[in-house]
Amino acid sequence: MLHSFRHTVSGLAGFLTIVGCSLMSAPSQAAEQVTIKFGPFGRTVSVADLRAYAETAKASPQLASVLSVVKSEQRESLQKGLNVKLPFEAVQVDRLLRSGPGAQLLPQVAQVTVLPGDAEELAMRSGLVLAAGSEEGLGVLSFLEAYPVPTLTLDARAMQKLLKSNSELGSLLGGFGGAGQ
Repeated sequence: MLHSFRHTVSGLAGFLTIVGCSLMSAPSQAAEQVTIKFGPFGRTVSVADLRAYAETAKASPQLASVLSVVKSEQRESLQKGLNVKLPFEAVQVDRLLRSGPGAQLLPQVAQVTVLPGDAEELAMRSGLVLAAGSEEGLGVLSFLEAYPVPTLTLDARAMQKLLKSNSELGSLLGGFGGAGQ
């Protein structure tokens, strides 16, 4: 189980990057934390801790405990992934998400998130479009800060299944814990 958790944590960086790359009523709240669930177990990291890590490469004690199970290269990849900015404006993102590839990929990626009432796809679309329209521009952190629910919950098992079944995502993730890691 620890082995699977390590792959899941190392895949978090890649998944968050893919959320931003999956582009290919404003919310009254934004995500304050990211929770990775693995069956009945879970680990939570604040978005503020992720932002601080992106800016300083120093992990809070909470984030450090999660990162302790991954290699230093994966920690560096997480920091770089958190700082990625994509050159898309809100209208472009909306069009990409409604295009053939975007319309196929968005529901697949949204399935690894957990929200009541099957609102995962709508929340992800909203977060992506709002992030693209933000002053900071579209990136992983701006997406998290625009995600319309206080906690972005990721189902680690669903994430692993998606990465194994979708070779394109696995290729994009490279060293982030995709299939074959």
